[in-house]
Amino acid sequence: MFCVKVKYKSLIGIDHMSVLVLIVALMLSSIRHMHMPVKEIFRTVLFHQLQKRLKSLMRQISSNVQLICRSMSNQNVKPSPPQKLWKQLKDSSSHLSFRKLINPGFIPHGAAQPQDPDPLMHINGIINADTPKYEMVAENLPCKVITYGLEHDAEYTASDITYDEFGHPTFHVLHNGEDIGTCSLKVPGIHNVSNALASIAAGRLLGLDNEVIFAGLKDFGGTDRRFQYKGKVGEVTIIDDYAHHPTEIEATLHAAHNYPHKKIWCVFQPHTYTRTKALLQEFAKALTLADHVVLADIYAARETDNLGISSADLQKHIRELGTPCEYFPTFDEIENFLLENCTQGDLLITMGAGDVVNIGEQLLGK
Repeated sequence: MFCVKVKYKSLIGIDHMSVLVLIVALMLSSIRHMHMPVKEIFRTVLFHQLQKRLKSLMRQISSNVQLICRSMSNQNVKPSPPQKLWKQLKDSSSHLSFRKLINPGFIPHGAAQPQDPDPLMHINGIINADTPKYEMVAENLPCKVITYGLEHDAEYTASDITYDEFGHPTFHVLHNGEDIGTCSLKVPGIHNVSNALASIAAGRLLGLDNEVIFAGLKDFGGTDRRFQYKGKVGEVTIIDDYAHHPTEIEATLHAAHNYPHKKIWCVFQPHTYTRTKALLQEFAKALTLADHVVLADIYAARETDNLGISSADLQKHIRELGTPCEYFPTFDEIENFLLENCTQGDLLITMGAGDVVNIGEQLLGK
């Protein structure tokens, strides 16, 4: 969920990195269409400046949304009331440097020209209607909530979604049921259709023409480590992706099914022992979307206690679900296995938040 300040045309908070990247790309790609200096565009996208002051609050909001989702199955989980989080956001916004940031013309108290006393007065909230129980987040907030979604009723939706030979989607954008244009993306996956809808809603709030928004999104070619094309070795295409959570894995592998391939190989490096142990069944189910899985050792990151869990445990669950799965403790073993077993036309995805990307890069150098 993120908020857009319409009066001053300023983005003031964001909780979804991929949507932020799309909006940044949209604005940068659309400079030639807009009568606005570059410095004003960067003032519009305030994520980096706000990060220092609101980092803790945004983390709490993100955690709160996750707790709301978990509360569906666990009645003991009690997320903070939305009103409390809203008050914290308003309190943060009262700081002088914040007010100057979102409105360069702001005049401090005591100056000759009065200003709007509440910098959050004209906020609109944009939220994914496909989020379970999103109404719990939005209810009683003192702002208008704009929704987008693919599976539930929302103000912004998509229809007639098609994919090109590389899995890039094209779709009609509907606003309250009215077709407002056709959008084409250069990033794969149905999840990016959802991200694009959020960006379109934000762009329209900022006063951008539909044509400018669609042109910006069409120019956006993706980010590092998000279904990133790395190259080919022996006519095997190598893609790298940062996915390290079951939901992300599912989104990436669903996108892969629309990409040219004979067989989908997923080389997955689990990230942290605690996450692997807590979501073992979910990881196994998500990874079965690949035709063949190869597991690396768990990437410990900040953790020192292995909690008695290893990639061998994940391998066992994946095999029980009927998907071939190998586990090798070293990258050299993985690379040798892939060189011997991947064939022309296969799609190889290295996946995880650790250093698994090195496997694909090593293969390309061999």
